[in-house]
Amino acid sequence: MWNILQASYGIRSYQITGPAWLHDARFDISAKIPEGATREQFKLMLQNLLEDRFKLAIHREKKEMAIYELVVASGGFPS
Repeated sequence: MWNILQASYGIRSYQITGPAWLHDARFDISAKIPEGATREQFKLMLQNLLEDRFKLAIHREKKEMAIYELVVASGGFPS
């Protein structure tokens, strides 16, 4: 389920919070994608599938997170 969420909403794993079973749940999904469908259309189809068949409800929020910046030391990069 975790991978489907990432693919359908174009997000990274650290951006998803939810119950632990999201990591372990496995489902067989059989669907046909229309010929010529774009990547964005495919994402929308996955989102609709999750909402319709799994009754998925999402909540988006902004969250502050720590980040790190790597910079070259004042003496330069050692060779």
